[in-house]
Amino acid sequence: MVERYKLSRGRDGKAYPPAPVLLWEKELFLAALNEELNGLPAAAIQAGTWSDVTESSALEAILPNLPVHLGASAARIPRPIYQRPTAAQAGVYAPHVLGDSDGARAGWIRIGWIEHQYVRPADRHFAPPSEVVSIWAGVVPQRLDGVLPHGDFPFIGMRPETWWIAPDAPPARPRRWQALVGAEWVRDWLADTLVLVPPPELASRVDLHVSAFAEPLSWINEDGAPIAAFRTWHVRNPDSLDGESDELIGRDLIVDATTFANLEAMAGLRLVEQVVVNREALAGGDGEDD
Repeated sequence: MVERYKLSRGRDGKAYPPAPVLLWEKELFLAALNEELNGLPAAAIQAGTWSDVTESSALEAILPNLPVHLGASAARIPRPIYQRPTAAQAGVYAPHVLGDSDGARAGWIRIGWIEHQYVRPADRHFAPPSEVVSIWAGVVPQRLDGVLPHGDFPFIGMRPETWWIAPDAPPARPRRWQALVGAEWVRDWLADTLVLVPPPELASRVDLHVSAFAEPLSWINEDGAPIAAFRTWHVRNPDSLDGESDELIGRDLIVDATTFANLEAMAGLRLVEQVVVNREALAGGDGEDD
């Protein structure tokens, strides 16, 4: 048991953020859950309350969101050449166009970017982080007078299942005065995953299909070419001697130039990238939130 905690939080117990390790209490919980689920149908059948609908509802409530977790994990890449959150400045900028370092994605446009950087005290090089700096950047509509009509945050809550929008679904109504890109946490017993979600209105302009199960989350057009892609990355802190803590954890959402033009036409306004930077102290530099 102790060895698992050392793997997660380091030998001194202060590594942060903790490395994802299956801790003993989670393993015991899963074993107990499996045992109870094995007896669930028999008990419900005896009580006369079991049906196909009951089974589907139980599975939906209990099982983790595998399509999201696996799609996000498969989308992991080396960190793009972006500025670090600690160097970022809040404000409104032109949309970021990917360069040659992004290979086949060169020329694509970033429409969402969220990244967390865990910062150590300047005078304690090997100490646990004392601050987490987060950047939240997304494309939003801007009026001709420079006003951002949606507000002061570039994302809206949106169900991650929007990625699997049905090809024959009725077109979504354009949201001219709202943020366009969704950001939503998927939290269950398997993992906590922050997912960026593309605007569903794009489905009314292109015949879209989602990538296959357990492949990187992306939208594909009728010709089989990707037009939108979700990417994730983790960068380990090289000064973390006692654990496998990350210094940078990020994700972005990118689209090709044609899709961006469709998005701008759909919004009916010029699109700009709104950048919000947040700093949050970690109490005592031990990885515990204030």
